[in-house]
Amino acid sequence: MVSYASYLPRDSPVIANSFTVSLCNSAFSFFAGFTVFSTVGYLVGMNSPVAEKVSSIGLAFIAYPAAIETMPGANFWSLMLSLTLFFLGIDSAFAMTEGTIMVLHDSALGKKMSNPMISFVVCLSGAVFSTVFCFNWGFTFFDVVDHYLNVYTILLMGIM
Repeated sequence: MVSYASYLPRDSPVIANSFTVSLCNSAFSFFAGFTVFSTVGYLVGMNSPVAEKVSSIGLAFIAYPAAIETMPGANFWSLMLSLTLFFLGIDSAFAMTEGTIMVLHDSALGKKMSNPMISFVVCLSGAVFSTVFCFNWGFTFFDVVDHYLNVYTILLMGIM
């Protein structure tokens, strides 16, 4: 968020912007909770064997597709789920890349390089390092990385 704030004009209403972002984020999470719990309840009510797969990547890649295939118009809803996951991934990639680029741009090494070059290096290194998730054990490795980043790193950031 600090990198996003650096693009704002000096006289922008910072408090109004922070409340807008916070309220929109909370409203989206509240709405998403209805989607998650209704899907899980639907699977449990059907006695689906995948009703237990609702944590981590199991919710998006096992539980939602299992629920969608029983709905009328399953192809349309599958397309909507795929597009949603794609756009969420792109949005997260922009946020992580922009934060990393801003930190590198403010460093001593980054001042010697142009912004397009820093962007190219960050995107290329991200593409190279993410290929480990493309192998047969990619889901397992992703689950381990996801668990440790979401549990311990966020706890450490909260403490700091």
